[in-house]
Amino acid sequence: MSVVMETWCIAESFPSRQLERIPKDEVFATLKKSGWTKEGANSFLMVARANAQLLAKRSPEFKALCDRLRELSS
Repeated sequence: MSVVMETWCIAESFPSRQLERIPKDEVFATLKKSGWTKEGANSFLMVARANAQLLAKRSPEFKALCDRLRELSS
């Protein structure tokens, strides 16, 4: 699993880094620059904007989650 799942929301900000290795302090600093707050409704907007195809290519954990969800929903 990613250090924090919020990493998935900012994957495009780190194009050449392994997502699971980005420290959570760095993730939250990047999110804060984007206007993200844990309590705010914009958290859902950040998730909605995440590129699922990109994440599946760059994060084995994200791909595994998607694969498992597909299994469960079929």
